[in-house]
Amino acid sequence: MSGVHRGPGLALVTGAAGGIVLVAFAGRVRLPRAVVAALLAVLGALLAAGGAYVEGEGGPAQAVAAAVALAVLTPLHVRALLGPLGRSHPAGAG
Repeated sequence: MSGVHRGPGLALVTGAAGGIVLVAFAGRVRLPRAVVAALLAVLGALLAAGGAYVEGEGGPAQAVAAAVALAVLTPLHVRALLGPLGRSHPAGAG
């Protein structure tokens, strides 16, 4: 992996991980369920893409498989650890 700068991949991993933490703890109880799930899925895929960039040894198929896997697993993981995604009641309800 000589000659390849890992900075962009590390920035992507760090940013995606920070976004996951932010959405998981703050957004999960404030945003609608579909929005939280979509954000977590996108951030999980970005995390995998950053990891694939840093690793640099796998092919495109491996990077796509990792991105798809984390897009599916990240919302499920947050749900399993922290509870239901989304607001517990509609914004206008008492």
